[in-house]
Amino acid sequence: MDHRAWVELGGGALLLIGYRARSAAVVIAAFTLATAMFFHRNFADQNQLIHFFKNLIIVGGLLQPGPLTGMQELNGFGSFVAT
Repeated sequence: MDHRAWVELGGGALLLIGYRARSAAVVIAAFTLATAMFFHRNFADQNQLIHFFKNLIIVGGLLQPGPLTGMQELNGFGSFVAT
């Protein structure tokens, strides 16, 4: 597996369990934004434009504070802490 798969799978797992969820969300958001900018930039093709906006919506969702990431995060000792 290359680094892209580790970012997606590892970051998704961290988000799922809530460990360092804010940091994981920012990393995945940056990765998704880079993907949109480098791979979906031919706006003359409607399919590319749709995928570009889909990635921007995903970035917005990742950066929006959710119930777990906005109030609590799992610390390294297995308990939740207020952030």
